[in-house]
Amino acid sequence: MIDLIMLEAGLLSIEFRRAADRYAHQVFSGHGGGRRLLLESVEGDGEHPWPASPPLQELHIERQADGRQVALLVGRAGRSHWSLSVEPFENRLVFDAACRLSGNAEWLGSSYRAAVNVDVAGGLVTLAGGNLRMVSAEVDGASLNADADIVQIHAACAAPGPRTARWRYMIESS
Repeated sequence: MIDLIMLEAGLLSIEFRRAADRYAHQVFSGHGGGRRLLLESVEGDGEHPWPASPPLQELHIERQADGRQVALLVGRAGRSHWSLSVEPFENRLVFDAACRLSGNAEWLGSSYRAAVNVDVAGGLVTLAGGNLRMVSAEVDGASLNADADIVQIHAACAAPGPRTARWRYMIESS
């Protein structure tokens, strides 16, 4: 079992850490002593079938043909299965999440606690006074919003019954 994995994307980095029964992640900006925390995933526990973020219990790192490493994570809660891939590019982290639903969802998406100031405008969340942007790809009606220090990518989950919902977003230096 892996306890800590880090991927870098220029000035951005993401760390995956074991937290109880799942992997939580944090996004940082900078290098060495100038590195600072920007975002951390809001995790649930084993009691909630619809946690604030995907419950990711397995982590694998895959090396791409161009040498980049990609994080691949899977997990489950209740009767649903989640997956997440995180792909680093130069100064950008691209997230692709999905959930195989067995029924109707109460909540579906990804949630982050912001460690820096957050501004919201037109589907774009800007962190740290313009140094970092979080952009939703709005797959299948997903939306991006923030309230106080919580940033959420809310996946559309209106269709009833078993199906797969997907949401994508990226965090980039501006």
